[in-house]
Amino acid sequence: GGMGGMGGMGGMGGGGGRRQAHVDPPDFKKSNVKLLTEDTWRSETKNPKSIILVAFYQPKDRTFSAISEGYKKLADSVGKYVKITAVNCNEQQSLCRKHGVNSKDSIVKLYPYRGHDKPKVFKSKRLTTKGLHSFVLRNMPSFVKVLTSKASASKFADSDRIKIILFSKKEEVSLLFKSLSKDFHQHVDFGMVIAGNSRVTRVLEAKSIKISMENLPSIYVYQPSIKKTRKYPGALTYEELHKYINTLVRRISRLKGEL
Repeated sequence: GGMGGMGGMGGMGGGGGRRQAHVDPPDFKKSNVKLLTEDTWRSETKNPKSIILVAFYQPKDRTFSAISEGYKKLADSVGKYVKITAVNCNEQQSLCRKHGVNSKDSIVKLYPYRGHDKPKVFKSKRLTTKGLHSFVLRNMPSFVKVLTSKASASKFADSDRIKIILFSKKEEVSLLFKSLSKDFHQHVDFGMVIAGNSRVTRVLEAKSIKISMENLPSIYVYQPSIKKTRKYPGALTYEELHKYINTLVRRISRLKGEL
């Protein structure tokens, strides 16, 4: 249905009188939200490289329309790590029905990484952008070991793979770090230490992983073969870290090839 975009004109009439505040139907053109259709569904969701958030929405549903700007902002902020998509159930009725969405409500589902498990439905009394952000964070696959005890620190330090360790004041692993661990966990170990946990830092120091707790968050890279720790010098952005770790991984595999 190519004509679906014309529905936004309804709110123009009725100058006087108190009527319900008009909410425009969502418009995801020129946004980072990817609109899925019956034709593109399979190619976009088959064996996904990241988790996928899908809003099956009814254009007339005021609740979803009210947060649609927030949904676009969510796509701006987490789109590097997660595919943020939407299906217009007015235009894609059979696709929505196939996924169990056939009421007047909009439903947001999360399709897991690599598509092994069933999708999870976002269940909440109130649909908010903040709620969706936490939903994404909770369900993002993570290969980060959070080092809380001496034993976990010791075990982590003893493997002979390169370590990437995040020191943070926060207790929860960030989307950025989870996402990097998903991309590179086959090659390097990811660990996180929460600021102030001196038991863990003492164990790491004893294993020659030397760190400083100043200017957190910070990331350290430890190379077991030469027992060297260095502070990651770049910006703590996904792009910069991805580039840095990628170069590191390529260098390791080149060295292994020469041995």
